[in-house]
Amino acid sequence: MSIECRYCGEDNPDDASVCSNCGAELAAGLQAQATEVWTITCPCCGRRYEVADGNSRIDVCESCEDEFDRQEISKVRPERCVTGKDTGEEKAPANVSKLVLYEMRSKKHIEISQGGLIGRKGTIEQDFFAQDNYVSEAHCEVSFSEGQWRIEHVGHTNPTKINGAKLPNGIPSVIRDNDRLNIADLYFKVNVETVAARPEEGIAGPPQNPKPAERSESWVVICPVCGTQYPVKDENGMVEECTGPCRFDEIDRREIARARAVKKRA
Repeated sequence: MSIECRYCGEDNPDDASVCSNCGAELAAGLQAQATEVWTITCPCCGRRYEVADGNSRIDVCESCEDEFDRQEISKVRPERCVTGKDTGEEKAPANVSKLVLYEMRSKKHIEISQGGLIGRKGTIEQDFFAQDNYVSEAHCEVSFSEGQWRIEHVGHTNPTKINGAKLPNGIPSVIRDNDRLNIADLYFKVNVETVAARPEEGIAGPPQNPKPAERSESWVVICPVCGTQYPVKDENGMVEECTGPCRFDEIDRREIARARAVKKRA
């Protein structure tokens, strides 16, 4: 019997306490199960729906009040998420401050507070990743949106993996606290640090008769391929090309030129 390392997949003797390959602590019977979850996010109100697979679609959003906004979700493609837990989707906290990656062998800490590119010629810890010949010049892209961190594989040779599942090229995947991340031959433990909201001192509770928040309106153009939103001045605003997740396909990038601006309530 052997113990498989849940970080790098190395088989170790059943009496081993640490992985012989990456140095991670081993625990028999506690192997994480990688679970794929597909979700669709409404581009108007942000409500997230769990769907069966990458070919699923949702006709109307149940949360949008405007009939036109309700139907905008039908243009959105599912997003693939990978979690190390065998339960359903786990939403990231709203007050995420930074993403911390801990490399198991080198003990390197990488703190990411804004999105960027990981690679030998990337924008995140370039000096560290430039030392590894298995990492591509542009390997994967890290971003933060809608309260969640995402990683998108953009390399061509060696893979990027979350909880052992290989990421497809050009599709952002959600990464969560306590996930394990493989970038080529590097093995990272993931930590998402949050800032807890604290009530103001001297305030016993909420006002007795709070005034309803005023709703403001703005205009956006929504990419019909990937759902990326672009603020525009008015209903006549146009966007020529999408710079969101569909940017790797020249045809998809230009589909947004046909989209008309829609009114967004805040």
